[in-house]
Amino acid sequence: MQVDESLSEADRFVHLKQALTRPGLSGGSLRIAAGQWLRRCAHDLETFRSPATLRSSAILDGLVSFDTRHRRFLSSRWNHHMMSPGFDRILPPFRRHFPTIRFVLLTFGLLVVAYWVLHRPTVVRSIVAPYTAFVASVSGGLLRLVGVSAQSHGAVISSPGFSVAIRSVCNGLEVTAIFIAAVLAFPVGWRSKLVGVAVGYTAVFLVNILRIVVLFLIGLHMPNVFESAHYYYAQGFVILVTAIVWVVWVSVCTRRTPAGDTRAAA
Repeated sequence: MQVDESLSEADRFVHLKQALTRPGLSGGSLRIAAGQWLRRCAHDLETFRSPATLRSSAILDGLVSFDTRHRRFLSSRWNHHMMSPGFDRILPPFRRHFPTIRFVLLTFGLLVVAYWVLHRPTVVRSIVAPYTAFVASVSGGLLRLVGVSAQSHGAVISSPGFSVAIRSVCNGLEVTAIFIAAVLAFPVGWRSKLVGVAVGYTAVFLVNILRIVVLFLIGLHMPNVFESAHYYYAQGFVILVTAIVWVVWVSVCTRRTPAGDTRAAA
């Protein structure tokens, strides 16, 4: 920006204000323009303090003070890269990872909501407890199909030699909540999300039933390894299968969904 010597000091201030508020002015141009005008105004500040421009002098005082204290800083090479359009160099990494950050935060938020809902006393009585009894009933029926004399009473599966109680953390609802949260947070269309929820719930339900049946057989025939099988291997197996199902669903969705549809769903 070149200084027009024919302008009065008051007109220079007005011109400075218009220049610095011009749309599209980059950080580097703003720094250069402010530096040129402020250095010229700094040495004749007393002349600028005319009655006609008294109301603007306080603003100029602040700008000149800023320029005096930070002129060397503003003109350094580091500041040139940070305040010029090169400042955008900081933003691309964030922009590149924004979909991942958004996915993680949205999944975490949905999980917080899901766990809060699942542990409400009303939900536990009306949904979680009946669902747990349903899982126990299905598991007991499958055990009878393989020749085990097992009966289910509520959330308890019993036989003459072994019995087990299915707790709320073992009914598969929490793993299902994790899967559904990850599906809903993934940026695809709602049709793909509904398919993912249906497939994921079915997979988690079947794998959890298989886990309960296998654990019951282990407890019936090898009770000494039941605890380790229950707490380490069985739960890890369910989580692994759930993760594989989610990865397969994501692969299918990203292969079939156009890029435009992905952006729209996001």
